[in-house]
Amino acid sequence: MIKRLTLLFTLFAGSVMAANWQEGTHFKIVNPAGKTSQPTVIEIFSYGCPHCYEADPMIEEWLKTKPANVKFERVAAFGFNPAWDVFAKMFYTAQALGLTDKVHHEIFARIHVKGKKTWSDGEVVKFFGEFGKDEKTVRAAMDGFHVDSKLKASKAMLTKYKVGGVPSFIVNDKYFTDFRLGGKDAFPIINDLVTKK
Repeated sequence: MIKRLTLLFTLFAGSVMAANWQEGTHFKIVNPAGKTSQPTVIEIFSYGCPHCYEADPMIEEWLKTKPANVKFERVAAFGFNPAWDVFAKMFYTAQALGLTDKVHHEIFARIHVKGKKTWSDGEVVKFFGEFGKDEKTVRAAMDGFHVDSKLKASKAMLTKYKVGGVPSFIVNDKYFTDFRLGGKDAFPIINDLVTKK
């Protein structure tokens, strides 16, 4: 499945726009729409989501080609699926510990390749211990302000953007698209939307 999605990305991400993207068909307008200080793409995802796992290599490829002035941010979905809330906590704990780049792909692999679908707090602590963090440091991060504030912000964001599934993409705090709307053209759509005011 990953190879098929990556092939679709390769075939379509670099193509010149061959169609006029239609509001309501290929993307939606965020209501109320906001503004960003620079072109911005936000991915709302969950480590527990198989579609997010399949899309992740496509996103990594897109990041290599996106314009330098486009800011990219990942938001881990919290309050969307109770079984996945622990994964949002893991993502923001990794941020607090400065380990995001080191553990991002490994968390996906543990869940979707090795079949580790559920995690207790103790297992999360042990996981980060593999990356040199002691239990006291990990638990302090898990229970700290950064993680708590990010989880609250994520929950509010899912409500604001009326997120019904992941991965979803918010462009310039004004446009919403996902693979259900954009299909194989999701990234060309994102590339075009990010240039709009």
